[in-house]
Amino acid sequence: MADAVGARHLARLSCEATAEESILLRLREDSLSFLSMFREKNGRNPRVAHLGNIANNAYHSAKMMRAIGIDCDVIALHDYFVMSSPEWEEAEVREVPPDLFTPEWHSINLGGYQRPRWFVQGPVDLCLDYVAARNRGDEKIADSLWNRLSVENRTRKRIVGRKPFNFELQVARLLSRFSSVGRRVWNRGRTYLRQSLSPPEYWTRLESAWKREFPDRVDHLRKSDVMWGAHYLERWGEALKTYDFVIGYSTYGLFPLLCNVPYLCFEHGTLRDIPFEENAQGRSTALSYRLAEHTFVTNFDCVPNAELLCQGRFTFINHPYLQDHGQPAGGVTALRDELRTALDAEFLIFFPTRHDWVPGYGYADKGNDTLLRAVGRMADAGHRLGLVLCAWGQNVSQSRALIAELGLTERVRWIPPASAIIYNRYCQACDLVADQFKLGAFGGVLYKALCNRKPVLSYLNESLMARVYSKMPPILNGRTTDELEALLAYALANPESMAALGHAGRQWVDQHHDGVETLDRILRAFGATWQERQRRAAST
Repeated sequence: MADAVGARHLARLSCEATAEESILLRLREDSLSFLSMFREKNGRNPRVAHLGNIANNAYHSAKMMRAIGIDCDVIALHDYFVMSSPEWEEAEVREVPPDLFTPEWHSINLGGYQRPRWFVQGPVDLCLDYVAARNRGDEKIADSLWNRLSVENRTRKRIVGRKPFNFELQVARLLSRFSSVGRRVWNRGRTYLRQSLSPPEYWTRLESAWKREFPDRVDHLRKSDVMWGAHYLERWGEALKTYDFVIGYSTYGLFPLLCNVPYLCFEHGTLRDIPFEENAQGRSTALSYRLAEHTFVTNFDCVPNAELLCQGRFTFINHPYLQDHGQPAGGVTALRDELRTALDAEFLIFFPTRHDWVPGYGYADKGNDTLLRAVGRMADAGHRLGLVLCAWGQNVSQSRALIAELGLTERVRWIPPASAIIYNRYCQACDLVADQFKLGAFGGVLYKALCNRKPVLSYLNESLMARVYSKMPPILNGRTTDELEALLAYALANPESMAALGHAGRQWVDQHHDGVETLDRILRAFGATWQERQRRAAST
C-alpha cells in the first residue's frame, strides 16, 4: 500500500475511493505523519496485539485499525463467551447457543461466516505458539496450530475417527497424553517451587513499583496477586516482543507487565471500581494501569478515576465502532406486526440490557426494575405497551417475578441475547429502545440504537458527560420510576417528536461519536508513545 500521504492524495483524486482511502482522507495530518514515518523507518505497517476481548471491544478496535492497513492480532485466550466472539458481530445468529460461555459454533448455521485468522481464541499456550509462528512466517506450524485452536474454540467439530482399533497406537497416545499433562504439572510445580525459594525478577520489580507508586494504600501487593499470570512467561515474552504496540484490555495489562514488555491499557468500565478494591485483582489492575505507557478510556464516568490512576497518560475515546450499525434489516415489518399482535401492544419497547438490578447479585448496575415498574404504571392507566426483553444477567428470575407481580406477563416477549444483526432487526421493529437506569454512562446498547435512528430511554449523568462531549446525545433521560413514567407518556403522545428524536440521535453519532475520530485519537497516542520510546532510546 502506498504511504499514508500518498493514499490520501489518491483518495482526493479518485471519484470512488476505497474504504481504506476514505478513512485516510479524514484522518488528521499528525496521525498520517506517524503512519508515514513508521512505514518509512521500518518498511512495514505497525503491528498491534490486542489482549483480551470482553464484549468484543478488542475485535472492534482491531477491525478499525486493520481498515487502514495496520497489522493487528486479537489474543482473546480462553474467553469463549458468545459476546466475546466475532460471530456475534458478523453472522446472523438465529439459533443462540444453549451454553453462552462455551458455544458450539460448528453446530450453528452462520451463513458461511468464518472468523478471521487474526482473531486468536483458545488455551493460552496454543494462542501464544500460534501468534509466534504466524509472526515469524512459519505457515505450516501456524496452520497446524490454527486447526487445533479451531477445535478448542469449537468453530470446528472434533473428529473422532472410526479406524480399526490399534492397541499399540492407543497405548502410545495414552502415554503421550499423560506425558503432556505430566509436563504441564511439572512446569507449574517447578514455577511455584522456584518462586517460593527465590523471588523471580518480575516480583522484585513489581513489588518495588507498588511501594513506589502506592505508598498510601493500606493493602500491599502480594506475590499471589500476580503469580497466576506468570505461567508461560517465556512464551508471553516471545510472542509480545514481535509487536510494536501491545494493548491490554480490561485487566489483561498484567501479562505484558510481567514480561517487562511496553504496553498500553484499554478500559471499558474497568476503572469504576476494580483498581480500588483491596483484593488480588484490584491490586494487579491498579499497578497495570499505573505503569502503562498510555491508557484509552471509553466510559466518560471513568475519566475522574483515570486522572487519579493514570497520571495524565490517558486519552478519552469513543467506543470503538466505525458506524457500520443501523443498516436496514430484513423482516422488520413482519416482526413488528407479529409483536404488536402477540403482545396486544400499541407501542413496543426493546429492552436488551442484561438483568442486573438486585443488590447482592452480580453488579446490580442496570436498574431494570425501574423501567418495569414504570411500564406497570402505564399499563394500569390503560396504555398497551409491549416489552421485548433479553434473557440474560444475574436477575432474570427476579425480573420474571416482578413482571408477574405487575401483571405484565402477557405483555412481555423474552428472547435470547441478541447478536448484532438480530439486535438491529428488533431495534428497527420497536418504537423505543431502553438501556440502563443507574450507571449514568452508555455502551453498545445506546450507541447501536442511535445508529438505528431509534429514540432511546436511559439515564446519562450529564455533568460527567459534559467533561468529554460538547453536546449531549438526544435521548429521553430519566432515572426514577416517576421520571420514566412521564417520559413514556410523552413518547406515546408525540410519535412525530419521537421520529425526529431518532434522526437527531443518528446525527449526534455522526458528529460526536465518529469512528474515524476514535481511530485518529488512537493513532495520535501511538505516535506520541512511539516518539517517546525513540527519545528514551536516544538518551541511553
